[in-house]
Amino acid sequence: MFRIKTLFSGQLKNRTFAAQMVEAYLRVGAMNKMTGLGMPESYSVS
Repeated sequence: MFRIKTLFSGQLKNRTFAAQMVEAYLRVGAMNKMTGLGMPESYSVS
């Protein structure tokens, strides 16, 4: 929650609960995408 609030602010812009749920899912999806892009590619060394 700290990371989401830091990146996207602590408030939701939409008024209805259904729209707030969609907004929250989109924010989490965007944060996961950014995290995935920053992760190094790992491979086994043998």
